[in-house]
Amino acid sequence: MKVSRNGQVSLPADVRRRWATSHVLVLDLGDTLVMRPVTGDPVEDVDAVIGRYRTPVTSDELQALSREEEARIETRKEPP
Repeated sequence: MKVSRNGQVSLPADVRRRWATSHVLVLDLGDTLVMRPVTGDPVEDVDAVIGRYRTPVTSDELQALSREEEARIETRKEPP
C-alpha cells in the first residue's frame, strides 16, 4: 500500500464494500499497525480493539510501575 505525501492510504474497493463503513480505527502497536472498521459506538470499538491487542501485564509489573510512579510523585514534592 502506498502512503501519499499527506500520509493517506487508499483501501481497496472490495475491502470498503466488505467493511461497509466510512470510518476505521488505526492502532499503532510499535512495529505494526492494526486497521479495523468502526461500525458502532466508536468508544466501544476502541476499547474492544485495544483490549484484544494489549500486552498482558503481570501483577509484579503493575506493582513496579506503581512504585515508580509513587517515587516520581515524591521527588516532585521535595523542596528544591
